[in-house]
This record gives sequence, structure tokens and C-alpha cells, in this order.
Amino acid sequence: MVGLANRPGGFDEEIIHFLQPLLSTCGNLIEAYRNEQRRASVETALRKSVERFDIAVRGSQDGLWDAWAVSTDWLNSQHPVYYSPRFKELLGFQDHEFANVVGSWSSRLYPEDRDRALQALVDHLEKNIPYDIEYRMITKQGEVRWFAGRGQAMRNEQGRPVRMSGSFGDITERKRKDEELRKANEQLRELDRLRTQFYADISHELRTPLTVIRGEAEVTLRGRDKPLSEYKTTLGRIVLATKEVNKLVEDLLFLSRSEAGAIRIHQQPFALEPLLQECIHAGEVLCEPKHIIFQAHHGQNQLINGDQQRLKQAIMILIDNAVKYTESGGSIALRHLIDQTEVSIIIRDTGLGIAEENLPHIFDRFYRVKRPHPDIPGGAGLGLPIAKWIIDAHQGNITVDSRLGQGTTVTIILPLHLPQ
Repeated sequence: MVGLANRPGGFDEEIIHFLQPLLSTCGNLIEAYRNEQRRASVETALRKSVERFDIAVRGSQDGLWDAWAVSTDWLNSQHPVYYSPRFKELLGFQDHEFANVVGSWSSRLYPEDRDRALQALVDHLEKNIPYDIEYRMITKQGEVRWFAGRGQAMRNEQGRPVRMSGSFGDITERKRKDEELRKANEQLRELDRLRTQFYADISHELRTPLTVIRGEAEVTLRGRDKPLSEYKTTLGRIVLATKEVNKLVEDLLFLSRSEAGAIRIHQQPFALEPLLQECIHAGEVLCEPKHIIFQAHHGQNQLINGDQQRLKQAIMILIDNAVKYTESGGSIALRHLIDQTEVSIIIRDTGLGIAEENLPHIFDRFYRVKRPHPDIPGGAGLGLPIAKWIIDAHQGNITVDSRLGQGTTVTIILPLHLPQ
């Protein structure tokens, strides 16, 4: 070409015509070379792009899928779909175990999510609604896991989908954390509600005895020259009301400290029988003014792990409640049963009983069953929550069985101290 370009005297028409085949061939060779260079450049760029995409996909731990829209029968179980090995691995399958057809995916959809997942795919293909959905699937091992499906259809000039590709990722751990966060938020809302209710309840509980104390003092201070006996009577009622306030404050302090983790349960092995004897003696003293029969059924003496003072506190709360809601002439029975690994302490009374609708709430703070008549003293609704906290802290269990007008049975179950 250099030689032709530098011919002395140039070229006439005849020579140009004569050289035309050579020139065309040279031009074709040059164009072919340039095309080859462009093709190599494109291939290099494509290879790098594919490598980057492959690294990104592997880094995200997602699977890929790809399908040609060869018909409008999108959900035909035999419709061909390419599933990447990672896609199949997420469901617990090896590459050869999971056929590349729609049915392999759709047959493993969780029943409750199946219709929703299939409809989302159809809506994207037919209505161009974005395909971004979360649903559950059943793995090869039978485990139910959450997955996120995302994809995009490619369409022709008429808008008809001709191909669709997407990603498939396991989001089970994220869903679990979302559920934990949701429950935590619910607990925070409930705590906020309880806090508000607590302020209202404690204000009400303190107002009543404080009003009584103030009223007694004001009435007694009116006028002059009252008998000494009247002053003594008033002071006696003030003392009783003060004891109620003090008991309420102590219970509230106990619950507050228990929630803050400030109360320590000092567990150590001790004999159960002496503890129950103390509770039986105290119960008999409480029953005497109301002429209630207190029956004690002694069982085998065993060692249990626990804090004696706290367990006595819990048992005495239950005995005190039984005395309070058992009418004169009734009876209260305490017995304990020993099993191989646990002891059951049972307190049964013939008292007024608790209506069925109230039973689910008796361990709620400040919850009080409506008194059948004014002569029965009311409480602050803190005794049973305290007893339950003590039993729970001993890895035990407390249950209440009651029938209105037929009495109440409370059962405490505690683990025995087993020799190592």
C-alpha cells in the first residue's frame, strides 16, 4: 500500500480500474482487523463485567434464575427456567437434584404463601408491577425458611415480556431479628402502658389509707375535752391504717427491687419440714379469730434448694389469702407430696373461690377480684405477684385452681435437692 501510494506520476483511470480488486481486498483486511480488535475489546470488557457480577453475586450469597417467556403459560410446571447452583444450594439441593423447571420452585412454596408468590410473578409479567416479594419455602430437609425474590422482565417493542431474570436470597435470619424487634417494641409499649397504669393504681392505693389517717385525726381534733378512750381508739385506727400504707410500700419496694435485679435469692439445701411447720403454726394463729380449721398433712421430709425466708414469705402470702377469703367455720388444708425430682406444696381452702374469668389475671399487679360483700378485707393486688416472682426465682411453678363458691387450691412445685 505504501508502494502504491508513492507511485511516481500518480494513477490514471486504467490503472485505478486494474488495482480495484487489490484495493478492495486490502480495505476488507483492514476493516476485518479493526473489527477483530473491537470484538476482542468488547469480549474483554464483557468478561470483566461477568467476573465482577459473579463476585458480587457470590458475595451477596444470593442465587440467580433466568427464564425465556416462550408462552403466556407462565406458571406451567414444565416451563424451563435456569437456576444457578447457589439458588439450589439455598434450598438444600445439589445442582443435579433440582430440575430447571418452574415446578421445582413452585412445588416447594409454603402453602400459606403459595398463591401470593405466584400472583406476584404473574402481576409483574402481565401488569409490569415491580417483582419484589418475601415468602417462605420448604427446604429439602423440611425446614421452613424465608426468602426474598426480586426480578425484572425484558420486553419487546410491543411491551410483551420475552425474558425475565432475578435473584433469590435467604432472609430467615433477618426475619427472625425483625420478629424479635417487633416483640421488643410490643413489650416496650406494654411496659409504658403498665407504667402509666402503675402510677394510677399506686395513687389510688395510697390515697385511701392516707385519707383515713387524715380524716381520723381531723375528726378527733375537733372540739375539746374528749375522753381519753376516744383518743386511744382514734390512734389505734391510725396505727392500723399506717400499717396498711407500710405494707403497701414494702410490697412495692420488693417488686421494684426484684425487677431491677437487686433482690438475691440465696439458694442452699435445707430441710423442707421445719419450714412448713413454721408456716403451719403461723396459719393456725391466723385462723383462730375466725374459727377456721387448719389441717396439716405431713409428708416425707426432703432437702430442697432455696432461700428459706423467701419461700416462707411466698407460702404465707397464700395462707393469708386463704384465711382472708374463707368464712368462719371453714377449713384450710396444707400438705406436700414428694416426687422423684420435685415437691408439691398444696394449700386448699373452702372459701369463696374465684370466678373463671378472673383466674387468668390473678398474678397481675393491682388486680383484685371484686369483693362479694364489704366485710371481707381487700388487698392491694400485690401478694400473688410477689409469691409468683419468688417461686419463679426458684425455678418452680405456681398454679391456681378455683371455683366460685367452692374454694381454691394453690399448688407450688419446687425442685428437690438431688445429691451429685
